[in-house]
Amino acid sequence: MRLLLLSISLTLLFSLQSNAAPIDAPGVEGYKVTQDDWPWWRGPHRDGHAYEQAAPTHWSERENIAWKSPVPGRGHGSPIVVGNRIFIAAADKSKQTQSVLAYDRANGKRIWSTQIHQGGWQGRIHKRNTQASSTLASDGDRLFTVFMHDSAIWLSALSFDGKLLWQVKASDFVSHWGYSTSPVLYDDLIIVASDHKGGGNLTAFDRVSGEQRWNVKRPAIPNYASPVIYRIDGRDQLVLPGCEMMASYDPKTGKEIWSTEATTQETVGSAVVHKNLVFASGGYPKNETAAVVADG
Repeated sequence: MRLLLLSISLTLLFSLQSNAAPIDAPGVEGYKVTQDDWPWWRGPHRDGHAYEQAAPTHWSERENIAWKSPVPGRGHGSPIVVGNRIFIAAADKSKQTQSVLAYDRANGKRIWSTQIHQGGWQGRIHKRNTQASSTLASDGDRLFTVFMHDSAIWLSALSFDGKLLWQVKASDFVSHWGYSTSPVLYDDLIIVASDHKGGGNLTAFDRVSGEQRWNVKRPAIPNYASPVIYRIDGRDQLVLPGCEMMASYDPKTGKEIWSTEATTQETVGSAVVHKNLVFASGGYPKNETAAVVADG
């Protein structure tokens, strides 16, 4: 795979050997993504780790840099890599647009840019946040992106050539400090969390048609963490910290597996897992790190 850094430019730091075997992660069987890709938030394993391979340990403006390419606007979401392309979300404040951009993995040339929304930026947002802070997800056939727009969270599916396939409103949204949650893929579903002070939702949509498949109500508390699916205690679990709890859901149905009082009202980081221990940190109204034994 190739490691990337997104700031005011998209930078290819170094190139590693190809490893085109299928990804081994919960709920991704049959997806057209491989171990050579980084197709969603936190990478192929959903834990921030790449498949084992050698990598340089230092670089500079010239050393281990293959190319650089400018990215218009701002965005805090991570780039994703699928096949020979890199995809990122960006927001242009001067035009009040939110877009998805595709780059050639080999040389950094921009291939296309598709505008998803324009305007609808009236909601409150933290000065350190952006209007494009979510990471895309891809099943190898489609791209999925979420944006806060016009007091709602919108999920959009695109083809690899930038064509908008479908778009649905995932939830109404009362913004406190904006939105930053990334969508998660599982089997035939694309799942979106929309925690906000007007009453949150965790919602799954059919990844081909955009039809809603299930919806779970969440507390009326702003929260920013992205859900992650792990194999815990012998079953697939979607784990979401924040809203003064740690909660686990069945990704197929949305049914709660377990929940417990933990973390804080507002969290930003996703939960991490070691065997049946689930860890998450929050920062408001106080700093707290919690470890939960997942016994569901």
